[in-house]
Amino acid sequence: YVNGVPTIVDDVDFSEIKEWTPIGTKERPWTGEFNGNGKKLINFKSSQPLFGVCQDATIKGINFDKTSTVEFKGNYTGEKILAALAGSIVNTTIQNCSNNATISMDAISTTSHTYVSGLVGMADIDSYIVNCTNGGVINVAASTQADADSDFYVGGVVAYNEGTVSECTNFGCILAEKSGEIGPAWACSYNKIPANFTKNTGKGHVGSYATYKDKPEDADWDAYLNAVVSPAKEGYDMEEVT
Repeated sequence: YVNGVPTIVDDVDFSEIKEWTPIGTKERPWTGEFNGNGKKLINFKSSQPLFGVCQDATIKGINFDKTSTVEFKGNYTGEKILAALAGSIVNTTIQNCSNNATISMDAISTTSHTYVSGLVGMADIDSYIVNCTNGGVINVAASTQADADSDFYVGGVVAYNEGTVSECTNFGCILAEKSGEIGPAWACSYNKIPANFTKNTGKGHVGSYATYKDKPEDADWDAYLNAVVSPAKEGYDMEEVT
């Protein structure tokens, strides 16, 4: 603790941890501040995010390096969230965090809502994601979505966003299939309020996993229309969201 705040004081190597149990649940969410202090999380290998559910919290300065992977394989029903930093955030601020871990899902689902992202799975209307970066590759295998009975939300920064996303950047390659009106996006697969999505930049690739899984660098460069897939793209300022 530094001044009463949980603080990472040096890079953390997770190589001896076989499976991570996320911090915070729906019943007992993480609350308060957590300071990553700009340090790296090394060899973080898990099928779940670092934080499960955060409420009334501030998380800053956490960086996943490229030795880390967040990967889920198998069958599942019900809601599934796969991300490096946090599954679900409520009235929470995420600031100055970055992900360079590879996020991968190769599973079978028939009755689920699925949220896959570099940083955050779901953000509510009172949450903020500010000055964060995703550099990790995100792969959702086509077979995962083949028999699904609901939408897959796949985004570089946050999969399903109702809050504010500002000054964030995606360098990663986002590969997944279109799911109804939803599809892969470098920022958010769903974004509720266009006015709360500002000054974000895409510098990676977005495309179909089935088409580009072997050569992700051949997928389309991030473009304005890939920033947010749903709802319709009207209302986004091209000068601020590139």
